[in-house]
Amino acid sequence: PLQPAGGLAGLIGWTGAAFALHNVAEYYWHRLMHHRFFYARLHKLHHFYKSPEPFDDLYIHPLEALGYYAILYSPPFALPI
Repeated sequence: PLQPAGGLAGLIGWTGAAFALHNVAEYYWHRLMHHRFFYARLHKLHHFYKSPEPFDDLYIHPLEALGYYAILYSPPFALPI
């Protein structure tokens, strides 16, 4: 079972772990999306625009978005923060 965060030091440590988990998972998810199979079926939509705008990041396939949002919202459920 998970233990409480452990005061301020635990909160800071687990928050740092959450950021690290999120960044590493998102990096490898994006690398996976550049695999030939996933790129052709999912990620190519994201690279449709050649002159990117700020909100083009939201222009992704729904299944790809599902993975990104699972990564985005997983740290509070996976870590004791």
